[in-house]
Amino acid sequence: MSRRRIPFVAVMIAWLATGLRAHAPHDVVSLVAVSPAFPTDGTLLAVVRLTDHDLFARSVDGGLTWTEYARPVLARRVLTLELSPDFAQDRTVLAGTATDGVWRSTDAGITWTPANAGIAGTTVTDVAFSPDFARDRAVLAATTSGLYRSGDGGDTWSSADAGILGPAPTVVAFAPDDPLTALAVRRRVHLSSDGGLTWTPVQELPAAARALALSSGFATDGIAAASFGPAGGGVVVTADGGASWLPLVDGLSDPAVNDVEIADDGALLAVSSGGTFFRADDSNGPWTSSVQGFEPPSPQSGDHFTDVAPSPAFGADGTVFVAAFEGCFSSEDRGATWRQADLYDLRTVKRLAVVAGATAGGPPTTAATRTLLASSYGGGPAARRLGDSGAPAPGAASSG
Repeated sequence: MSRRRIPFVAVMIAWLATGLRAHAPHDVVSLVAVSPAFPTDGTLLAVVRLTDHDLFARSVDGGLTWTEYARPVLARRVLTLELSPDFAQDRTVLAGTATDGVWRSTDAGITWTPANAGIAGTTVTDVAFSPDFARDRAVLAATTSGLYRSGDGGDTWSSADAGILGPAPTVVAFAPDDPLTALAVRRRVHLSSDGGLTWTPVQELPAAARALALSSGFATDGIAAASFGPAGGGVVVTADGGASWLPLVDGLSDPAVNDVEIADDGALLAVSSGGTFFRADDSNGPWTSSVQGFEPPSPQSGDHFTDVAPSPAFGADGTVFVAAFEGCFSSEDRGATWRQADLYDLRTVKRLAVVAGATAGGPPTTAATRTLLASSYGGGPAARRLGDSGAPAPGAASSG
């Protein structure tokens, strides 16, 4: 029996195409952050997860167009991304990473430097700015080695574990209306009344929290919500500052809630691992859900929607964004309908290989002729014959 010989170029094209995209046409978007001045500056940041590193995309027109503008943390997986409450003036962004601590940008995310002085651990699961950051420069960071606080915008950090009972908190938040009030949570809820310097344990939750959200008037109304990720547990809500928590289950068809936020008008917004957006118009519920306009869930992951981010003027503009395995989505009608944002240029080149002495779809040629094989995102493989100088050879064609 004769065996058909596969041309070397065909093998290279197959290699280039393998594993290059999680799905078409968009790559994995793990986080999306909305500028506190979004109604006027239209700024959004998103973390795009590639095979071997994360990069950032930025929009300055409310998510209509995006620019890929940095590989700030290379292979360091970004776990949390937070913008300063005075972002419009100070352009400060903090990123917590899985392997290299806190990174900081003071030019809206274009350039980054590590900001870990005083932090013992390398995994940072959450960061939080004081609402009075412009004056007090206070930031909290939850790490696997404990809780840390900075009073100089992240230049230096000190341990802030005084009063913490049990394992290190995984999520932390300042009250938006009081820089002295903060919550830090893993399974046990801790309350601070001195800006995160010391903590008091107040309640134990049914599981370890993955997300924590405080209402815009938390210091007065005491409303907060927490969710627990793919393991399930749904959403729990407090209306007494964290002293007691009750499940909010009515209408919550998927209890694997990866993220929950509380909008400026008191609406609760949540996204699930299974790929559903939920909204409750107040902390008493019920939840309503929507999937209209979302891309069908990819079979390549069981964990689909990871982050939800409302406009700071959600009550007026109804705008909210979702980061998902399937891309980035936005809604302008309080989450009733959705559209997908084009974060990624479909012709973004992800791999290149030069093959000497071969042409695409033809027999081997002289070693002086080389073929450039490029795999583009969403566009498939492309081939271009090169001359000795590396420039396209006369008559060379591109299929990309």
